[in-house]
Amino acid sequence: MTATTALTDDKRGISWTDWLERNRLQDLRGVALRARLTKYAAMAVLLLALVFWGSAADYQAWLGFVVCAGAVRLAVSAAAVRRYDWSTLFLGMALLYNPVFSAFALAGRAAFLLVIASIVPFAASLFLLKPRLTPAVAGN
Repeated sequence: MTATTALTDDKRGISWTDWLERNRLQDLRGVALRARLTKYAAMAVLLLALVFWGSAADYQAWLGFVVCAGAVRLAVSAAAVRRYDWSTLFLGMALLYNPVFSAFALAGRAAFLLVIASIVPFAASLFLLKPRLTPAVAGN
């Protein structure tokens, strides 16, 4: 037995390194999918707040939690691809929608416009903030 046949699966013809590469790419695609789902969830919650604006103040803690968690997740994701402008934007949104120390009440025209403006970064990040499908190599 040679070294190459020892590392090759005889049934499928896949080497160990090919198998590792395929699984690594699958993991990276999963990360990208979860980031997209985070964006959609935050936008859906903000849109529901707009549709049911009359009772949105009753659910401000839940709305703040979902938007804050989504913004933190996307800030970390943006920092991972070295898009620090996006990361700063989403960290600011996380501070704005912090459910523990609420910066504003969901009532009035200004809050309504703020919620509309908060949808824009999540929607824009779907097109402008793409995750990198190749991991960063330390030292390169």
